[in-house]
Order: sequence, then C-alpha cells, then structure tokens
Amino acid sequence: MGNDQSIAEGDAPGGEGAEQLTARERKALHEIVHTWIPLGIVLISVLAAVTGWRASLSEQKADHGEEQSRQALVLQQQLIVQDNQAIDSDLQTFGKFAQQSSQANALNREAQKSPPTLRVYLQAQSESNLATSRFLGRQIAWQNYTYDPTNPTGNPALGANGTYAPGHPYLANAALARAENADTELHGLSPDELLKQAEAVHSRAVEFEGVAALLVSVMFLLTVAALSPALTKLWLTGGASVVVLGAVVLFCLIQFTPIHA
Repeated sequence: MGNDQSIAEGDAPGGEGAEQLTARERKALHEIVHTWIPLGIVLISVLAAVTGWRASLSEQKADHGEEQSRQALVLQQQLIVQDNQAIDSDLQTFGKFAQQSSQANALNREAQKSPPTLRVYLQAQSESNLATSRFLGRQIAWQNYTYDPTNPTGNPALGANGTYAPGHPYLANAALARAENADTELHGLSPDELLKQAEAVHSRAVEFEGVAALLVSVMFLLTVAALSPALTKLWLTGGASVVVLGAVVLFCLIQFTPIHA
C-alpha cells in the first residue's frame, strides 16, 4: 500500500508537468501564428494584386481580339461586296455583248437579202456591231474563257465570227465563286476564328478573377484570425492555408494551360 501511494503521488507531478508542457506548446504556436499573420496578409495581398494584374492583361488582350474580329468582319464584307459588284459589272458587259452580237448577226443576214446599195450600209453596220461585240467579249472578266472571241473555234458559246451563240448564259454563281477564290485578301480573313480566340482569352481573364477572389477571401480569413481566440485562430489560419494552396495551384494551371479557341 505504501509503495502504491508513493507511485500515485509521483505520477501527479508528472501529469501536471505534461499538461503544463502542452499548454506552453499551444501558447508558443499561437504566438508564432499571431506573429506571421500580418506577413501572410501582405504576401496574399501581393498574390491577389498579381492575379488581378494578370486578369487585366487577359481582358485587354480579349478586347483587342474582339476589335480585330470586328475589323476583319467589316473588311470581309467589303471584299464580298466588291466581288459581287465585279460580277454585276460582268453581267452588264455580257448583256451588251449578247445584244451587239445579235445585232451584228441580224444586220449581216439582212444585208445578204438587200440590194447592193443597201447591202454596203448594212454590212458596215454589222461590222461595227461585230467589232463592238468582240471588244465586249474580251472585257468579260470572270468567264472570259467562255466568251473570249480571240479563238472561237470549238467554243460552243460563240459563233464562227466570235459573236455570242444563244443558249449559253452567263453563270453568275460560278463566276462569283471564281472571283472569291482569286481574292487572296479575302482568304486571309477569319473574323470567326478571331472572335473565338478573344472569347477564350476572356474566359481566362474570368478564371484569373476567380483566383483573385479566393485570395481576397484568404485575407479576410487571416484578418478575422488575427482578432480571434487561440483555438479559433489556429482553425482559421489552417483553413486559409488550404485555400491559398488551392489558389496557387489554380493560378499555375490557368497560366500554363494553352488557350484553345
């Protein structure tokens, strides 16, 4: 009994010492955390500022991309209008070509049936219309291979004298497709792709803003932790550390992931 009592009495001071040691450790940890909280707030504020700056750069790049897309779209529409106007001009020339061809052939036929005195006049008129017709045929830009009177042999769209042969209309759709294919400046424009790229960059700016919002929430947690009791301080600081780690990981993923439109 005596020995048991001495052991019990010996354990008591040891138990109190362990409790005192734990309390001292908690106090030391609390002081360390309390000391580092202001520095943490400063560091997090810097990270938030960097993230906000990165979001601002992405937003500026997205705005620039959208402006480029609008300019490319306007230029594209202007070039398409120019190509359509070229086809309209071709159609008007073709109409005159067909009219002069018809008149030249009609006058020539009429001259063959007319008296000699009138025949000379009608043939002169026919030759005039024929020359005009052949000139107009060479002016047709986007189907000149069809109506070029330079070599009418074997060309079903032309008569033997290089005039228009009825039944071979001007193919406006084919001519427009040819004009657009030949328009190298038009092929170099891609407003839709530029717009998709700008939208992708804008989405990245929003993602950076989300990370900045997380860092601002961390600063709020640390501020509250600085004013809280010891145990609450530790919990809030631990939670803020987890959020900071997640925000840094997200920032790296957003920064180094290629942008896909």
